[in-house]
Formats: sequence, C-alpha cells, structure tokens
Amino acid sequence: MCDCAENPVVVPDAAVILAGGTAKRLGGVSKPDYLVGGTRLIDWVFAEIERTRFSGRLVVVAPARLSIPSGVVLTLEDPPLGGPLAGLNAGVSQLGDLPDSAMVAVMPCDAPLTPRLWGNLCTHLEGCAGAAPQTDDCETRLHYLHGCYRLGALRELPQVRNRSIRSGFSHLQVTAVADPQHYCMDVDTPEDARRLAARLEIPPAVEV
Repeated sequence: MCDCAENPVVVPDAAVILAGGTAKRLGGVSKPDYLVGGTRLIDWVFAEIERTRFSGRLVVVAPARLSIPSGVVLTLEDPPLGGPLAGLNAGVSQLGDLPDSAMVAVMPCDAPLTPRLWGNLCTHLEGCAGAAPQTDDCETRLHYLHGCYRLGALRELPQVRNRSIRSGFSHLQVTAVADPQHYCMDVDTPEDARRLAARLEIPPAVEV
C-alpha cells in the first residue's frame, strides 16, 4: 500500500477538517485544542498535511475562537452543533469555485495521521464517488469521515442536521481501501492520546 507521506504522487485539491466537537471523554475540552505531547491536535493535523506537499484549499469547520494559520478557511454550520454531516456540508460550501471533479479529502481533527492515506485513497477515485479506509479491528467498516471524494459527490450529500455519517453516505459508491497501519485512528480517550504520541515518537516523559 502506498504511504502518501513518503510518496506524495497524488494529493487532493482541497481538504475539509471537522473540528467542531467537544472531547467529552477527554475532560470536555475543545477537541482541536487538546494537547498531545504539548501540541494541539489541530496542529498535528497541519503538520501531517504539510508532509504530503498538499497545496490546495484547506477548510476547517470549527468555532471562530479556534486559532488557525493564515490562509486556512474557517467556517461552521449554522446553527452550531448540527453533527458531522452538517459540519461537512458547511465545509463543502466553501469550495464553490472548484469543479465537481476536484478531489477533496475529509478528516476529523482527532485523527491527525489520516493524511498519510491521501495518496493511496486518491488513486482509487477512478469511476467512483470516493474512497475511504477500511479497518478490521472490532468490526470491518468504512471510515467515511477519513476518505477522499469527488467534490460533486459531496455536493449531493443530504442537507440535514443530526444525521449519521453512514446514512448520509449510503447512496454513494465508495471504494474500500485497506488501512493496515490504522492511520485513521481517532483520539477519543487519554489512552488513545498515548498511542498517538507513541506513533509520533514523542518521548514518554512528555505529558499527553
């Protein structure tokens, strides 16, 4: 399997990062501001994206108080807290000038290793709406929120609030791409944060 962090042959034209949630199992803090090894999750995301040589449109869906680099578009569904599907639609709305054929990566801010999948996912977009990683941990399932899609397909998503991602993507033809390295791992608990720190090679002495 291609690791696009090392072989960035294909990169998406745009990326939408969902960062509007709260980390209930991490003390209720802002999820993108949660620190792993002294660095915010959202900053780990930006660092991993930089490794792919991505140069397209970058959209973050989060409250206005979130500090992000200049040049990154910040938006949020209105009203807030509409769920990930509503957040994704808000992010897609910021790509209005791009063609339906544009390749768009989608990811949550608590899965900063996801960009390492982008190269491989993008090579599987021929003839389908998108490609998403599949893991075989507890159950075999597609991780739709960690996939790459044609923008035209994302524009067809239901414009609704508080609806599951799985139901929103059910009508799309999405190719499953194996993720044996589990790059799509989420940080939902302190133990998840420790596992991420280990993968990022942060010294154990650093508090996560």
